[in-house]
Amino acid sequence: MKAPNKSFMDITIPNAYRQVLRASLRAVKYSKPARYVIASRVRHFFRSPSSTPLDEKRFKRTLEFLDGAAKYHGVEHRLLRGLIRYWDQDRTYRVNVSVRVEVFEQRQQVKKIVDHVVEQLGKSMDIYI
Repeated sequence: MKAPNKSFMDITIPNAYRQVLRASLRAVKYSKPARYVIASRVRHFFRSPSSTPLDEKRFKRTLEFLDGAAKYHGVEHRLLRGLIRYWDQDRTYRVNVSVRVEVFEQRQQVKKIVDHVVEQLGKSMDIYI
């Protein structure tokens, strides 16, 4: 007997986190700094309440992007590597004795601009970044 047809949402919501995390870890070759950054980003994406459900086409394109980054050292790999270095700055660049407050405030303004550009890049590529 055939299993009843399940929609994309029924099948992937419980497993989407694991699929994206596995593909992301393969894309960064399980390297230590990058795997923590990517796991944090994926965790944040799935825990934050989103007003729109996952789009099947966009989700599949995201997995294709991550698989391409894992298999080839092409544009996808370089883009992902750059994004991870950028996202890692949040973890390592905090206000402390060595960082002036003015520099930290400027970084926050630049971060808003870069985040907007990354969001637009995700929309133009039709992937979740």
